[in-house]
Amino acid sequence: MSLNVCYELAVRIRRRQAAQGGATGMRHSDPGDYWQWQFDSSAAYFAKCFDLMAQLPGKTILDIGCGLGGRTGYIARAGARRVVGVDINQEEIGSAQRLAAAHLDADSRARLQFIAVREQDPLRSGPYDIVLLIDSLEHVKDPVAMLDLAYSMLRPGGVCYFTTVGWYNHMASHLTGIIPIPFATVFFSDQQILDAVRRIVDDPSYQPTMWDSDPPSARWKGIDNLSDRPGEYLNKITLHGLRRAMRRSRFQGGQLRAAGFTFKRLWPLQVFNVLAKVPLIQEMYHSGCFGRLVKSLTNEIGPGENI
Repeated sequence: MSLNVCYELAVRIRRRQAAQGGATGMRHSDPGDYWQWQFDSSAAYFAKCFDLMAQLPGKTILDIGCGLGGRTGYIARAGARRVVGVDINQEEIGSAQRLAAAHLDADSRARLQFIAVREQDPLRSGPYDIVLLIDSLEHVKDPVAMLDLAYSMLRPGGVCYFTTVGWYNHMASHLTGIIPIPFATVFFSDQQILDAVRRIVDDPSYQPTMWDSDPPSARWKGIDNLSDRPGEYLNKITLHGLRRAMRRSRFQGGQLRAAGFTFKRLWPLQVFNVLAKVPLIQEMYHSGCFGRLVKSLTNEIGPGENI
């Protein structure tokens, strides 16, 4: 077998993490813990998303790609008048309904609804004051079409907020639980990363998560491109691609902000957060991207803003 530097480096990092007491977090192995992590982290996360937190109370909100619904539940608890979470993963919608029933108070549950949808079917509810695309734009095959869908579900003057990461972000592969190498998509090819994944999950010492198949290696067979990552398609969009998608969408203007690092465990990076504002460099140096798009009150086309 040929040398795979990605695999060798990942194994060394994993061994060091294990020696230091690191292990797969509960939020990766239990849906309830993952829901709670989403809920508990939402206030800080949404605070980065322009004026979203101030806009939540009393509004009707559609959360597209809600998954297990922890963030959707937080929105209902934060005072939104009506919240609808939709996802094409019917199993996760079922879990979202059960977890909301277990974790939320009766008043929040009364204002919250989860709906499983098929990708090809149009959404028929609405219009809404706010549409959210939280950590989902990197997973859709046509970001422009998704933004246009958000536009169609908004009332005039309504706002779409989205969060995502660009393809050269340090966690863009969505595989850091298996390949704990920052910027793996920058330094290694898809084939090297996927080969390393298969070899690691085949090892008897590997601890499966709630996303794994049985055996864990089964879901990775025949995959040779990270775009086809099983259960979580990746479109490899960059920050430049996001701005282009925003311009091509039906929205007439919008804002996109690349955020620096605020996590305590990454505190040394905060010294360089100014780099998140520098074109090209920000393609790699950002903890996340936050977008805000407003549906015009009229059909007139105005100039774009900050895209």
